[in-house]
Amino acid sequence: MNTQDILEQIKKTSNLEDLLDDHKKLFNASKFSNKFNTLLQEKSMPVSYIINNTQLSKSYVYKLLAGERALSKDSLLQISLSLKCTLDETNELIKYAGVPALYAKSERDCIIIYAIMNNLSLHDTDQLLYKQSFKPLQSSY
Repeated sequence: MNTQDILEQIKKTSNLEDLLDDHKKLFNASKFSNKFNTLLQEKSMPVSYIINNTQLSKSYVYKLLAGERALSKDSLLQISLSLKCTLDETNELIKYAGVPALYAKSERDCIIIYAIMNNLSLHDTDQLLYKQSFKPLQSSY
C-alpha cells in the first residue's frame, strides 16, 4: 500500500482508531525499516550479506528495507544475528517491528538471548535451538 492509498483511507475514515489498528503493522514496518537501514550503515554491512546469511528472499529483504513489509519475530532474529547485533540493538529492532519481545523466562528465547550475548552466528544459534528440540530460526534444520 502506498502513501496515496493511505491518504485516501484517512480521508474516507470515520473512525481513526480502526484506521490506526488496520495500519499498525505498516507503521511499525516503516520504523523498523529506518532502524534496519541505520544498523546496516553503522555496521558497514551490505544488504547482500543479510540475503546470503539468512533464508530470507532478496525481494523480502528489500521490501523490509523500504518499509513495505512487516516481519515475524524469527525473521527479525535472523537479521539481528546476521548483523551481530547486541541485545540492546535486538530489543530496539523488536520494539520498532512490533513483534513480541524476547522473554528470558521462555527457554527458546533464553537460548536466543544467550546466542546474542555471546555473539554466536545464526547457524550456531540454530544448532543450539535444534539440539534443545526447539524450532530453529531458519527452516533448513
